[in-house]
Amino acid sequence: MVEFFKNLSNDYLELLIDNEDFNVIIKVNEPTSNKIFKVRSAILRKRSLYFRNELTNINSDTNNIKTINLNHVSVEQFEIIIKLQNWCNDIIVKYPEKVFDSEDFYSIPENALISLIESDDLKMDEINIWNYIIKWRIAKNPGLSSNLKEWSLKIL
Repeated sequence: MVEFFKNLSNDYLELLIDNEDFNVIIKVNEPTSNKIFKVRSAILRKRSLYFRNELTNINSDTNNIKTINLNHVSVEQFEIIIKLQNWCNDIIVKYPEKVFDSEDFYSIPENALISLIESDDLKMDEINIWNYIIKWRIAKNPGLSSNLKEWSLKIL
Protein backbone atom coordinates (compact mmCIF):
# COMPACT_ATOMS: atom_id res chain seq x y z
CA MET A 1 0.00 0.00 0.00
CA VAL A 2 2.85 2.40 0.81
CA GLU A 3 4.39 1.70 -2.59
CA PHE A 4 1.07 2.50 -4.25
CA PHE A 5 0.90 5.93 -2.59
CA LYS A 6 4.54 6.61 -3.37
CA ASN A 7 3.91 5.85 -7.05
CA LEU A 8 0.71 7.89 -7.00
CA SER A 9 2.59 10.83 -5.49
CA ASN A 10 5.31 10.53 -8.13
CA ASP A 11 2.66 10.43 -10.89
CA TYR A 12 1.07 13.54 -9.41
CA LEU A 13 4.42 15.35 -9.41
CA GLU A 14 5.02 14.30 -13.02
CA LEU A 15 1.86 16.20 -13.95
CA LEU A 16 3.65 19.34 -12.84
CA ILE A 17 6.25 18.99 -15.58
CA ASP A 18 4.24 17.15 -18.25
CA ASN A 19 3.85 19.16 -21.47
CA GLU A 20 0.42 17.79 -22.40
CA ASP A 21 -2.89 19.39 -21.45
CA PHE A 22 -1.32 22.45 -19.77
CA ASN A 23 -2.92 25.84 -19.19
CA VAL A 24 0.00 27.78 -17.68
CA ILE A 25 3.37 28.64 -19.14
CA ILE A 26 6.16 29.60 -16.77
CA LYS A 27 8.98 31.43 -18.51
CA VAL A 28 12.26 31.38 -16.64
CA ASN A 29 14.48 34.00 -18.24
CA GLU A 30 18.14 34.61 -17.63
CA PRO A 31 20.87 36.24 -19.71
CA THR A 32 22.36 32.98 -21.02
CA SER A 33 19.27 30.84 -21.46
CA ASN A 34 15.50 30.79 -21.39
CA LYS A 35 13.32 27.86 -20.49
CA ILE A 36 9.59 27.30 -20.65
CA PHE A 37 7.71 25.02 -18.25
CA LYS A 38 4.20 23.99 -19.25
CA VAL A 39 2.10 23.17 -16.19
CA ARG A 40 -1.45 22.92 -14.89
CA SER A 41 -2.97 25.75 -12.89
CA ALA A 42 -4.89 23.37 -10.60
CA ILE A 43 -1.64 21.83 -9.38
CA LEU A 44 0.10 25.20 -8.97
CA ARG A 45 -2.84 26.63 -7.05
CA LYS A 46 -3.03 23.63 -4.76
CA ARG A 47 0.69 23.34 -4.05
CA SER A 48 1.85 26.97 -3.92
CA LEU A 49 0.44 30.11 -2.35
CA TYR A 50 2.85 32.17 -4.49
CA PHE A 51 1.52 30.73 -7.76
CA ARG A 52 -2.09 30.86 -6.52
CA ASN A 53 -1.67 34.62 -6.01
CA GLU A 54 0.17 35.08 -9.32
CA LEU A 55 -2.49 33.20 -11.29
CA THR A 56 -5.24 35.32 -9.74
CA ASN A 57 -3.60 38.46 -11.12
CA ILE A 58 -2.88 37.21 -14.67
CA ASN A 59 -5.36 37.13 -17.56
CA SER A 60 -5.54 34.20 -19.96
CA ASP A 61 -4.68 34.60 -23.62
CA THR A 62 -7.04 33.62 -26.46
CA ASN A 63 -6.08 29.96 -25.99
CA ASN A 64 -6.99 30.15 -22.28
CA ILE A 65 -3.31 29.93 -21.26
CA LYS A 66 -1.77 32.10 -18.57
CA THR A 67 1.92 33.07 -18.72
CA ILE A 68 4.07 33.74 -15.67
CA ASN A 69 7.46 35.38 -16.22
CA LEU A 70 10.07 34.56 -13.60
CA ASN A 71 12.88 36.93 -14.52
CA HIS A 72 14.30 36.82 -11.00
CA VAL A 73 14.87 33.04 -10.98
CA SER A 74 17.43 31.05 -12.94
CA VAL A 75 16.52 27.82 -14.71
CA GLU A 76 18.69 25.87 -12.26
CA GLN A 77 17.01 27.53 -9.27
CA PHE A 78 13.54 26.75 -10.61
CA GLU A 79 14.44 23.11 -11.24
CA ILE A 80 15.98 22.84 -7.77
CA ILE A 81 12.82 24.35 -6.28
CA ILE A 82 10.81 21.50 -7.87
CA LYS A 83 13.30 18.87 -6.50
CA LEU A 84 13.25 20.57 -3.06
CA GLN A 85 9.45 20.64 -3.04
CA ASN A 86 9.37 16.90 -3.66
CA TRP A 87 11.91 16.29 -0.89
CA CYS A 88 10.11 18.56 1.58
CA ASN A 89 6.73 16.99 0.85
CA ASP A 90 8.23 13.55 1.43
CA ILE A 91 9.75 14.60 4.77
CA ILE A 92 6.57 16.32 5.93
CA VAL A 93 4.30 13.32 5.30
CA LYS A 94 6.79 10.95 6.96
CA TYR A 95 7.44 13.20 9.98
CA PRO A 96 4.39 15.49 10.35
CA GLU A 97 5.17 16.13 14.02
CA LYS A 98 8.07 18.31 12.81
CA VAL A 99 5.43 20.69 11.50
CA PHE A 100 2.68 20.20 14.08
CA ASP A 101 5.04 20.51 17.06
CA SER A 102 7.03 23.46 15.70
CA GLU A 103 6.91 26.91 17.29
CA ASP A 104 5.62 28.29 13.98
CA PHE A 105 2.73 25.85 13.64
CA TYR A 106 0.11 28.42 14.62
CA SER A 107 1.35 30.85 11.95
CA ILE A 108 0.80 28.37 9.10
CA PRO A 109 -1.66 29.84 6.59
CA GLU A 110 -4.99 28.04 6.36
CA ASN A 111 -4.47 26.87 2.78
CA ALA A 112 -1.07 25.37 3.68
CA LEU A 113 -2.61 23.53 6.64
CA ILE A 114 -5.44 22.23 4.45
CA SER A 115 -2.94 21.03 1.86
CA LEU A 116 -0.98 19.25 4.58
CA ILE A 117 -3.94 17.49 6.17
CA GLU A 118 -5.31 16.45 2.78
CA SER A 119 -2.19 14.35 2.20
CA ASP A 120 -3.41 10.78 2.04
CA ASP A 121 -0.08 9.41 3.21
CA LEU A 122 0.39 11.64 6.27
CA LYS A 123 1.95 9.45 8.97
CA MET A 124 -0.20 10.57 11.91
CA ASP A 125 -3.35 9.30 13.57
CA GLU A 126 -6.44 11.17 12.46
CA ILE A 127 -7.46 12.02 16.04
CA ASN A 128 -4.09 13.72 16.59
CA ILE A 129 -4.50 15.70 13.38
CA TRP A 130 -7.93 16.90 14.56
CA ASN A 131 -6.50 17.90 17.94
CA TYR A 132 -3.85 20.01 16.22
CA ILE A 133 -6.45 21.60 13.93
CA ILE A 134 -8.54 22.58 16.95
CA LYS A 135 -5.48 24.09 18.69
CA TRP A 136 -4.58 25.92 15.47
CA ARG A 137 -8.11 27.35 15.13
CA ILE A 138 -8.14 28.48 18.78
CA ALA A 139 -4.78 30.21 18.26
CA LYS A 140 -6.17 31.98 15.17
CA ASN A 141 -9.23 33.15 17.15
CA PRO A 142 -8.00 34.45 20.51
CA GLY A 143 -11.55 35.23 21.68
CA LEU A 144 -12.62 31.63 21.14
CA SER A 145 -12.82 29.63 24.35
CA SER A 146 -10.41 26.72 24.66
CA ASN A 147 -13.16 24.85 26.52
CA LEU A 148 -14.85 22.82 23.78
CA LYS A 149 -17.99 22.40 25.90
CA GLU A 150 -18.63 26.13 25.55
CA TRP A 151 -18.71 25.89 21.77
CA SER A 152 -22.05 25.79 19.95
CA LEU A 153 -23.13 25.29 16.36
CA LYS A 154 -24.54 28.28 14.57
CA ILE A 155 -27.56 27.34 12.50
CA LEU A 156 -27.97 29.43 9.37
